[in-house]
Amino acid sequence: EHKIQNEKKKNDGSSELIAALRQDRNQLKHRLIALKKKGNKVVEEVAFLKNMNESLEANKEPMRQRIMRLKNQRKEIREVLNNSLPPLEEKVKQLMLKLEHG
Repeated sequence: EHKIQNEKKKNDGSSELIAALRQDRNQLKHRLIALKKKGNKVVEEVAFLKNMNESLEANKEPMRQRIMRLKNQRKEIREVLNNSLPPLEEKVKQLMLKLEHG
């Protein structure tokens, strides 16, 4: 009978160990699923960012050229204003003097 009790204790200990191992296995399965989802999300994000980078790189030179064109246009407009404004201001001044002296 003493042997039977020892066997029962061994079986209880073994079944507790098996239950604990099963619980650990289930937790690891859930963790694995969560990590796989996270990994898939990272892969998708990396693909999106690579695509975005390629698009930006492809547009970089045309945008640089456009910026240069606009800067040149602004410079030309500024030159026209700087060249046209003083004579116009002088004309306005002369007209004001004529109006004052009638």
